[in-house]
Amino acid sequence: MDKEISLLEALTGVDFTVIHLDGRIIRIQNEKGQVIKPGSVMTCEGLGMPFHKTPYKYGNLFINFKIIFPDSMDQGEMTSMQTTLKSQAKSSDEQTEIDAVADHVEL
Repeated sequence: MDKEISLLEALTGVDFTVIHLDGRIIRIQNEKGQVIKPGSVMTCEGLGMPFHKTPYKYGNLFINFKIIFPDSMDQGEMTSMQTTLKSQAKSSDEQTEIDAVADHVEL
């Protein structure tokens, strides 16, 4: 199954329900602190299709996560994200190298 999630959910955790083939409502959550990366596939054991000639046994359900990124961010949101993700920031050597480049192109 494919599941679209927000960037916030990818970083902080997912919690959603699916209706199983037998009508049960199943709650799906990832482990606390686990970040879901784009293209991640997770397995829910025993929640897939029933086996042929063994309707009481089920295979695994595979969930393909698609992360929906925001189209844009305002300055306040960018500042907040930079503060939160400070450990991911460029080192001073990397920033000096970037600042020294003569050609500048905007995407």
